[in-house]
Amino acid sequence: KAGDGQLSGRVANLDGIVINGASERDVLKAIVRQFKAAVQKYSDTNEEVPWLDAPAPEAGEFERFIPVHL
Repeated sequence: KAGDGQLSGRVANLDGIVINGASERDVLKAIVRQFKAAVQKYSDTNEEVPWLDAPAPEAGEFERFIPVHL
């Protein structure tokens, strides 16, 4: 939770994508948009995507799996 009625979400296996929003839907939509942009950037520059080993969810977090078509 981000506080002040906001929710927070992050991409667990790609560093740097953290989103706050008013609803889970808003957070997930923004995460997908930023995730796609990040992966596209790596693809455009022929860089390897720096995937991380996803950590276990922290206290108060919920895990969501989102299929993404690039």
